[in-house]
Amino acid sequence: MESTVVNSSDTPAGTVAARSALARSVPARSVLAGSGLARSVLTKSWPAVISFSRSRTFSRRRSAVVVAATAALTITASTLIATPAHAEGVDAAAVEQVLRQAGAVTDVAPAASSKLASPNDAGVRLPAVKSAASVSLKTGLTVATGANTLSITPVVESASSAKTLSPSGLAVFGNTPDSSIAFSKASTGGNAGYAVITGAGAPTAYRFAFAVDGKPAVLKSAAGGGVDVLTSAGAFVNSIAPAWAKDANGAELPTSYAVAGNVLTQTVEHAGAAYPVVADPRVRCDSLWCTLELTRGETRSLAANVLYAGGPCAVLGGGAPVCVTVLTGAWAMASIALSRGQCIGYRVWKANFVSYPHLAYVGCYA
Repeated sequence: MESTVVNSSDTPAGTVAARSALARSVPARSVLAGSGLARSVLTKSWPAVISFSRSRTFSRRRSAVVVAATAALTITASTLIATPAHAEGVDAAAVEQVLRQAGAVTDVAPAASSKLASPNDAGVRLPAVKSAASVSLKTGLTVATGANTLSITPVVESASSAKTLSPSGLAVFGNTPDSSIAFSKASTGGNAGYAVITGAGAPTAYRFAFAVDGKPAVLKSAAGGGVDVLTSAGAFVNSIAPAWAKDANGAELPTSYAVAGNVLTQTVEHAGAAYPVVADPRVRCDSLWCTLELTRGETRSLAANVLYAGGPCAVLGGGAPVCVTVLTGAWAMASIALSRGQCIGYRVWKANFVSYPHLAYVGCYA
């Protein structure tokens, strides 16, 4: 007996058509006679038709589920890949823009050389000082300082806070919804950490942990409001410039440091300020030199020959008299620095704050 292929559908009409086709597949005499063959064919074939119909229905539904699931996974994966950093709690590009507008971060091309400004060695030129500093999301800011390596990491409010790199390579760490902490190196304006405050709900205290060669550093308050960084044995490693903070209008805000163990806390009184506010603990020394960076205001005063150099130079302790002598005669360099959108930096040998003093053009941090 020839068999007929039945293409059933899920509709009642399709079911009737299938039944008719099966009936036609049996010889007429067997059906009319009500033979066992006819009953056998219908009994055995009908469940197969129903099973086939249900199988196709299940297949369609399963395919739809698979397609939907695949689409959902694809959308989810695309969302995860395309989500910008700010959706996770920190917008590194926005933080960098705030720091650039504040003048704290700039693209600094190192000069070919620095002018030696010591009264005894006028006219001698020194090689440009290249910083060996680096920033990363793991270690924050790392600065090679001679035989030692100094690292500064943020102590953020939440261990799960987001962290990411900005377009220019700043390491940015989320702190609270209204604040973040960023680190830069010399090529973007200076070896520094920044507290960026974007709203009144932000805290007033920002903490930074210091380590020397992987071990907790010893921090000591210094003259002029700065902080000295020492090894556990008391050897000098680096210096942190006095605290500063200013709001979006350039107004200076009350700020100060406090030290406890290896943690430096900068307090910024920002109530009523124009946001965003930027505060900055800045590292002064690299492997050879320590740099006293003048602000824009100090550089303007120097260019006008009205700067009281004893003020900024006081932080150098025994090296202050030489610093005053050098800066007092640097008005011409200060004028050139201002014309370039830069400030004056006074560099001196790290070993004693006295030897080989010289001037350099630096980015203005404030």
